[in-house]
Amino acid sequence: MRKVVSLIALAALAACGGTGSGRAYLGGIIEEADINGNFVGVPPEDVQIVRDGVNAVAFGFSRGLDATVVGNSYQASSGDTGNFGVAGIVPGYDVGEPILSGSASLTGDYAFTKITGYEDTSNAANWTEEEFAGSMAATITFDREEADISDPEDPSTAGDVDVYQNDMILTGESVDGRFVVEESPIYDLLNQRDLSAPSVVSDLNITVDGQALSPRNEVVAGQRGVVAAFAGSQDNTIITGGFVLGRDN
Repeated sequence: MRKVVSLIALAALAACGGTGSGRAYLGGIIEEADINGNFVGVPPEDVQIVRDGVNAVAFGFSRGLDATVVGNSYQASSGDTGNFGVAGIVPGYDVGEPILSGSASLTGDYAFTKITGYEDTSNAANWTEEEFAGSMAATITFDREEADISDPEDPSTAGDVDVYQNDMILTGESVDGRFVVEESPIYDLLNQRDLSAPSVVSDLNITVDGQALSPRNEVVAGQRGVVAAFAGSQDNTIITGGFVLGRDN
């Protein structure tokens, strides 16, 4: 049954078999959902959506899926299967203009699925699956650091600075404290990324029940809020999920 909440998530597979047809895959995949929150190759009944107005994330987990449909990045071939988690931001979001100074307080919802035991057995029926969902609060801060590059012997350079760090920093925690987003840079303005488009970053730092995880992720942030999707496998754990937050101040 499809669940409508207000957030994101998904995870997929990493190869764990021989060569040729018949391989099994496991891992984490970020994919673009369609406007209804569906993914190619993932049955709609296996997808959950976390939503706040036009801002939404979709995520799902499917067992025994044809790996050539979702797992093409793993160079799957006919006969290969996988237990896939998939997550992505739903098109049509509106987080507003970028925050270029100061900070903002945010509140909203998170949701994700945590699966453990895949390193112990290849039989997905014997894995342990937990679902998490609830409210969380977060802070986004504009972190700008500069270095004085003026030349004392050249008055025309007075006040010249070099910006060597210019990040949006996100931190947050669920009400029950089980889900924590450690200090995480969202995007780097020096890289001239399109701030109105999702940014795939490698350092969204998540802790679940004290276990630190760094899944693949996709994040958008702006004056109105933050939308994030994440998916990955690490330390015998697969996590797929995300959060949708709105600005309080």
